[in-house]
Amino acid sequence: MRYGGYQDLLPLLRPFGQRLVHAVEEFLVAKLTGAPLPRKDKPCGFDGNGLVSQMQVDLGMRHYYLTARMDPLLIYQQIREPPYLHLIAIAYHAQIFQGRERLWCHEWREAIYWDGNEAYYNELIAEFGEG
Repeated sequence: MRYGGYQDLLPLLRPFGQRLVHAVEEFLVAKLTGAPLPRKDKPCGFDGNGLVSQMQVDLGMRHYYLTARMDPLLIYQQIREPPYLHLIAIAYHAQIFQGRERLWCHEWREAIYWDGNEAYYNELIAEFGEG
């Protein structure tokens, strides 16, 4: 398994302090070695009632708790073929969930790995525009 996006994520982590930088590094080591993750790691696209966003499911998006509390989250993609982790963003639950899934993906579209899912990208542009 390989990974990408870490260097792009560093500027987003710095305002949170060294503790979150360490948490992301700890996450990467665990994912790449198969060790257990110390905190909750969940697929995006689901809520307590079932499916919310097929787009997030198809993109392989996941969220990982960087602290013992619910927020902030590491948003990443886990792509199966070839095995690849793509780190996208640091976010809070209220930013990416609760009916904001499509808008969040539009706002972060430049950081998301769209290969094989370009139709979703085009849908977001049609819905929210280029800006």
